[in-house]
Amino acid sequence: GDVYKRQVLEGLKASWTTQGFNAKEIKTLEEAWALTAVKDKANYRADKKASKKLYKEARASLASRQK
Repeated sequence: GDVYKRQVLEGLKASWTTQGFNAKEIKTLEEAWALTAVKDKANYRADKKASKKLYKEARASLASRQK
């Protein structure tokens, strides 16, 4: 469970770094990932929505730096 999630997160972080995200953006992506990595039936929809918003923020931030 937890060890697997940690390994997945490390892999994602490496991938995000390769894609050019900075530390602040990676923190945002981590938060977005965490919202959906742990399924909470009561808040699933809200978590999914918040996660999408965070992913979008991080991508927008990256895009604005790449211009």
